[in-house]
Amino acid sequence: MDRILNLFRKDKKNEERKEFLKCLFNFIKKNEVRGDYCEFGVYRGGTFAEAYKIAEAKELDMTFWAFDSFEGLPEDSGVFKKGTYKASKELFLRNFVKLVKPNKDNVKVIDGWFKDTLPNIKIDKIALAYVDCDIYSSTKEVLNFIAKSLQKNSILVLDDFHYGKGEREAFEEWLLEKNIKVEKYRPYSWKAESFIVK
Repeated sequence: MDRILNLFRKDKKNEERKEFLKCLFNFIKKNEVRGDYCEFGVYRGGTFAEAYKIAEAKELDMTFWAFDSFEGLPEDSGVFKKGTYKASKELFLRNFVKLVKPNKDNVKVIDGWFKDTLPNIKIDKIALAYVDCDIYSSTKEVLNFIAKSLQKNSILVLDDFHYGKGEREAFEEWLLEKNIKVEKYRPYSWKAESFIVK
């Protein structure tokens, strides 16, 4: 019985995620937002694969960036523990290829700690940034990195905005420091929020 309930919950969560991502990409297409999809903290690749499938179905011209250390979280922080969400790059790629038939030319997987990898990456424009970093330090590194690539109507998702304090604190601090204006768009599950850059 427990196994059936868990499968039901997983299916429900996957369906909610799919509808949420469809809504985001519908906005991007309708408003002709140019730029790439960037996901920070991809874990086993479920969200990344779903985003790829939806964007490809809508014939959006974008590069899909997957950023992760594949070593789990870098440190303890509040409710989060060092090493949590560890999944190998090989597992991520296996899951991704199993779920979609990717065009390898428009997918880039960047493995390593954000502090080491992000300074070496240049992305012209970001249409959608999916931030699932969990903790303050990683979230702040990512937000500082994407600031120069955002534009009007870019979408930001913070997956753990209402879980723990790290993502929310980093985000609110970053908005003040960079003088970036956003409008709350729509929530996802009980813990995530999305925002549109104004």
